[in-house]
Formats: sequence, structure tokens, C-alpha cells
Amino acid sequence: MVVEHGSVIAAAHRPQAGEISTRKFDGSPYVIKDRAPRVIVMSFMASWCGPCQKELPTLQGFYASSDRDQVDVIGVDTKDGSAEGAQQWLAENHVSFPAIYDENGRTGLQLGQLAIELPSSVLIDRRGRIAAVYLGALSAPDLARSVEGLLAESA
Repeated sequence: MVVEHGSVIAAAHRPQAGEISTRKFDGSPYVIKDRAPRVIVMSFMASWCGPCQKELPTLQGFYASSDRDQVDVIGVDTKDGSAEGAQQWLAENHVSFPAIYDENGRTGLQLGQLAIELPSSVLIDRRGRIAAVYLGALSAPDLARSVEGLLAESA
């Protein structure tokens, strides 16, 4: 399931996101169903991915300005050589949003049988449904517009 940039799947057609239960780099758990009723921005990235590197400031700026009681931003570092290298890359880029390490790319499959390209972003609505899948770097206006629309929906 892929939608065009700036487009969100109509609520009646959104599939339920699969169960994700993992650990963030800091060791704390990240369980997707526990994050409701927040809107979740799940960004798939890797240190070697040029477009991912260009997208990081957009994600960081969005995270810094978002209401954490309403929105989660979670990075999913995938297909990097090591968790330590991935952590170092995020630290060097002053990323403060939480992230998980997913070397095998299982998160996209668990989330909804999604074949993830890098970079990709998945937006999950307040009811835990996949609301949008964006392939390629997500622009700040597209991200803000999509999340604002999802926040305006009832939980």
C-alpha cells in the first residue's frame, strides 16, 4: 500500500497496524499499541542512505515542535551494519527523537507486510491504523499537513 505525497488513506480504508514490540536504543520498550491515542510517525532510515540524511533535519524539526502527548516520532534504523554505528550516526546528527535498530527490516513486515524502501515514512492514526505510507524523503509541509489532518480526526 503506497499513497502519493501529501495524501492520507481515507479512514474507512485504513488497515490496522500490526503489533510492534521492540526496544529503543536507550533500552526502553516501544510497544505500538501502548502509544495510542497518539499519531505515530515511523521513519525508516539508514546512515548510508543519502536521502535519509537529507530528511533527518525535517524529522528532527518536526519532533522538536510537536506535542509529545499527541504525536510520536520514532526512527527505525534498518540495514545498517551495527546498532552501535547507527546510534553514532544519529548522535552525530543531533537526533533527539527515539529510535530503534531493525537490521533485518522486520518492522515493516510486522507493521503491515510493508516492503520498505529507504527512506520511507509510515503514519499511524490515533486508532492504530496505517494512515499513509510515503516512499522517499518526506517534506516538512507534507508531514505537517498529514499529521494535522490525523490529529483533527476523533480518536
